[in-house]
Amino acid sequence: MSVFRIVGHGWIEPRKFVLAILLGLVGFAGSFLTLRFSAESFSISINWSDLLPLLAGMAFGGRYAFIACTLGLGALYPFVLWPSNGWACVVTCVLLIFWPTANGYMRGVRQRKPAFWNHPQLVYLLTILIFNAVMLTLFPLVMRLNPPPWYPHAELSMPLSILYAIQIKGTIILYVLIMLCDYLLKLPFVRMPLGLAVKKESRYNGRIALVIFLGSLAVWYLFVLFDRALLLQSSSQGYSFIGDQHEAVALIVFLAAGIFIGSMVVKYQESRLKAEDSLVESQGRLGLAVRAARIGIWDWDIKHDVLLWDDSMYSVYGLPKDDFDGAYETWQRVLHPEDREYAEGEIQAAIRGEREYSPEFRILRTDGSVRYIKASSQTIRNRDGEAMRMIGVNIDITEDKKSEENIKRTLREKETLIRELYHRTKNTLQVVRSFILLQAASSPGVPEIEKLAKTIDTRIQAISLVHQMLYQGRDLSQIPIGSYIRNLTEMIFNSYGVSLERITVRYAIEEMQFLLDSAIPLGLILNEL
Repeated sequence: MSVFRIVGHGWIEPRKFVLAILLGLVGFAGSFLTLRFSAESFSISINWSDLLPLLAGMAFGGRYAFIACTLGLGALYPFVLWPSNGWACVVTCVLLIFWPTANGYMRGVRQRKPAFWNHPQLVYLLTILIFNAVMLTLFPLVMRLNPPPWYPHAELSMPLSILYAIQIKGTIILYVLIMLCDYLLKLPFVRMPLGLAVKKESRYNGRIALVIFLGSLAVWYLFVLFDRALLLQSSSQGYSFIGDQHEAVALIVFLAAGIFIGSMVVKYQESRLKAEDSLVESQGRLGLAVRAARIGIWDWDIKHDVLLWDDSMYSVYGLPKDDFDGAYETWQRVLHPEDREYAEGEIQAAIRGEREYSPEFRILRTDGSVRYIKASSQTIRNRDGEAMRMIGVNIDITEDKKSEENIKRTLREKETLIRELYHRTKNTLQVVRSFILLQAASSPGVPEIEKLAKTIDTRIQAISLVHQMLYQGRDLSQIPIGSYIRNLTEMIFNSYGVSLERITVRYAIEEMQFLLDSAIPLGLILNEL
């Protein structure tokens, strides 16, 4: 993100900087078009210089409100509107800089980390208290320094009653401006020119604002006509839009009420649309997951015998929607004849409360194909424990079943192959053993050859016994080491012609499973011992 640098600090964005100055300049120019409404006992002045710097602060942050008020001249309008206040205008200008800057800053803080202490209403209350306290304290004191060089006819004092009235009206007007800025920043046609992101849930805010505005005008106009015709008993003003200053003040009140109502309606509408959009997105993701996993969702009203299916259920069962009337019996008819009694029994057991419904069964599609279904559901009961509804899912596990059968078939084939390999290895070792014994028999009377042949013979038998036990056992990768040692000991004794009746062998062996690579070396070691 490019950054406009001031005095070596990269904390001002050029676009926001320019917009803040423009808002301040437009506000200052608007001070020459200030709306003034006067009656016998009061007057109200509304100028855009209060609104636009505050809008900059609430949109971009407190620093941009400060820029709009100073570089944009937005806070200097008191010198134009009330030059007779003289030096006291400086106090007003400083406070007009402080107020939007503080509110804009605290709004940014709340966006980052919402808390009670930075709630907009509390922030407004604190800032307006500071505003009024400083105004009531310093304004009369500074006014005594008049006249200033630029306005020799400035007033030297102001009655406190007038100052209090000004502050009361100012407090009300500033609060209305806070609401108005917050309201405007929820409208897409305001956010887009300011370069702010437009939320999806705010798509109807512009229409709501227009309806509220026109409604406020209509209610105000009806009020004016009623006032003229019935209360004042006067029709001299006819149907003119604004007849006098009282009606203009009433218009401001009705528009302010419209802003308040509009803010509430917009806030409610945004929260509702956000929830709806979130629900639609969740449903979309759920639908995608359900379709990808071949999961159908169903809802059975047991009392009224109404069975509802979602679209995925029709896909799982291969039924057109027109062929399913929502009856329980219709579902029963598509069950495989061999599984119908079982599936029905599981449902009745779930209704009785014996267990939840979670069977596996087969169905027959209209095209004659058989599909495997895994069901799961939850039973909803009333206060008396009577089953009222069942809500569940059907998962098409046909492909899983096919994969399972393929794996089992492959394992059986591999098991047969491995057993054959063990058997042939054992036979090959026996052939080698026979050749060695024949060779030793061809050289009788040579003790070295007989000893070597006997040693090789017992070693081959130790290895062959491992393959024989693997071939005969259920596990093709490991053997029970206790049984192996007992058989090997007996084999070695028989090989040397030693009777087990003369020598007693005691085994202290824990029955464990040994892999082929461990069993063979252990057998050879035992053979040497």
